Amino acid sequence: MADRARAVAAAILEQWHLSAPPVPDALPPVDEPLHVLAAFLPALYATFLLREPPLGAVVWVNRGMSRQKKRFALLHQIGHLLMHPEVVHCLAPASILEDREREALHFASELLMPREWLTHDTESLPLDVDALAARYVVTSGRMAKRLIELRLVEPDDPRLAGPHVAEHARVATIYD
Repeated sequence: MADRARAVAAAILEQWHLSAPPVPDALPPVDEPLHVLAAFLPALYATFLLREPPLGAVVWVNRGMSRQKKRFALLHQIGHLLMHPEVVHCLAPASILEDREREALHFASELLMPREWLTHDTESLPLDVDALAARYVVTSGRMAKRLIELRLVEPDDPRLAGPHVAEHARVATIYD
């Protein structure tokens, strides 16, 4: 599951000739027509995917979210389009994390915060979660979660002490 997400993300980064952050606000190519619309969605939801083959797919993105959350949430849905042809809709609350959801989340993390880049940055720069989040254009909470997932920091590391960072590291949510 994680290997496929990593491979798909790596192929996109290679196709875009990227070797350092940030990943641009562009959409990876998908094999079907795709429309992205901004809408006000209930706070519980960041995005909504509806796929109707062969007509294509529509992703609604919650206008009320920050740029960082929108990027991650949209790439989560793109992950479904690239890896899960059987998914016709995705509107899952943050508490529902089945395998396909985890894989789509992993794809978004791998595309926006590739393991190789973060490993290099944590070895060559002082570890500042907010600065890394700004560099990668993700939320500080999402960056903290990724650093922990990659075992680049421990969950109780004092450098993760900011209130928004600590809360995210403690409580798993999808898009923060």
